[in-house]
Amino acid sequence: MIIGYYTVYEVNDTSTPTTKQQYASLSARPSSDLSKQLMLSLKIQLINSEEEVATLNEESKAMKENVASLKETLEAKSKMLSANIAESNKFKELAAETQMLQKKVSHLTEENEGLKEKKKILEEQLASFQSKKGDIEDKEERKIEKLQSTDTTFEIETLRKILKQKDEEIKQERAAWSKEKKLLLEKITTMNLQLIEKNKLVQEKEQVLRLTSENLEKGERRHLDDVSAKGSTSDSAHFPITKNENDSHDSSESQNSEQEKKE
Repeated sequence: MIIGYYTVYEVNDTSTPTTKQQYASLSARPSSDLSKQLMLSLKIQLINSEEEVATLNEESKAMKENVASLKETLEAKSKMLSANIAESNKFKELAAETQMLQKKVSHLTEENEGLKEKKKILEEQLASFQSKKGDIEDKEERKIEKLQSTDTTFEIETLRKILKQKDEEIKQERAAWSKEKKLLLEKITTMNLQLIEKNKLVQEKEQVLRLTSENLEKGERRHLDDVSAKGSTSDSAHFPITKNENDSHDSSESQNSEQEKKE
């Protein structure tokens, strides 16, 4: 039996020549003997059919085992194929990376060749410059020799004096700049100190204003409490409050508030 397919088995005629003779002789016998012989023949055919069925079952079992083995082999080959594909992909990636590296190497080789050419050109230019420099130095030496030979020491002394004067001027400018720099630093320091003092004054004023505001709020609360106390005691005859006491209390609060403002 194969999964996914239908297998049709053809049953061959397994009757023996003896059985055929029995069939032939049955036709010449009476009906009772005929039925007995027919039953016997059917039993023989049943036994043969059972043997064929057992054989077919064994063949089917063997085919199932073969199919299972083939499936295992197919799975193993599939795994091997997947591993081979993964390895092939790795090799492809390595080949691509190798190709990229080869391109980079070729590009760097080209750049190196270009740099070599530039180096060669620069070396040639340097040699030419050194040659020109040597020529110029030779000319300068010849000029100096000519100046020395033609008694031009006065001009040289004049040039030395000019250079000395220039050096003095540079020194004076540096001294003036150092003084100016020192003054600027002192001004910056003074301004920073003034700024610190101003910040302190601002903080002190803010603190005084905050305290004054708090004292005013306290005075207003006391005034409201006194007003509410007056309203509550005016209806009661047991605790009278005179006008002089209220005036003295208000004057003391005003004096306290004025003193806090001054502070």
